[in-house]
Amino acid sequence: MSFAMVGPERVAVTGPNGLGKTTLLKLLADELAPLAGYVFVFVGHAILDP
Repeated sequence: MSFAMVGPERVAVTGPNGLGKTTLLKLLADELAPLAGYVFVFVGHAILDP
């Protein structure tokens, strides 16, 4: 599975209890290690010219 967000976007994670929403968010926040595979989060930055 892959997922990408670009720019000021918002995402809602919805679903029934016990589906894994909190686990997914903990994986993305690096609070939980995946049992298989890997999780890669890249947060780029922009330098704004004043």
